[in-house]
Amino acid sequence: MVSVRRAIVFLDWDTARRVAPARRMQTPDLKRAAREIEQVFSVLQEIVARHLTALDAKSLFRVRWRLYHGWYSGKTRTFDYRAVSEYLGGASTNAIKNVSFGIDVEIATSMLIGGKRMPLYDSLRYREDPEGSKFIEQKMVDTSLVCDLLQSARSARDDIHIIYGNDDDLLPGIFVAEAWGTSIHMYRPDHGSSYLDTSRIVSKLEIS
Repeated sequence: MVSVRRAIVFLDWDTARRVAPARRMQTPDLKRAAREIEQVFSVLQEIVARHLTALDAKSLFRVRWRLYHGWYSGKTRTFDYRAVSEYLGGASTNAIKNVSFGIDVEIATSMLIGGKRMPLYDSLRYREDPEGSKFIEQKMVDTSLVCDLLQSARSARDDIHIIYGNDDDLLPGIFVAEAWGTSIHMYRPDHGSSYLDTSRIVSKLEIS
């Protein structure tokens, strides 16, 4: 009888959505943005499937996703939130070798542990520099991902944990999860700091 294993993928959406040669979701059209997101997930599924098959080619894997980003401006859902929701409304299941991808994709507006202070509003903010230029910054994204990673590492220790991001701020939490005995790996577009020992736990991926 084939054993069934679970994997959970934690995605920093701002990094992950750049893996496909789309127009970086600059279009204001939700349906077109949803098609671009479909391209992104197609690439990500290939990455995840290769990793899981290399770990265990005999078991069947079921994959769950959590997406981290600036989903709220104040209490208003951002365009990215609405675009991902549009994609999920038409998403279908897929299988690559022994890895099954359903539609278990969560927009991580609340942390896994829950609590009365959720959702995490105001995670996308508009700032103005001293010269009057406006820019956008995200808040609480990396810390939310790390908190959820550690919560999952304790409550679902047998799951395979995969992180896709590009910030060294994620590494301390990854190191803790590894020390707890969690099966964990990070994929990122660059190598990060050369002074940190990330051998066998971090892999570099090229962005198209």
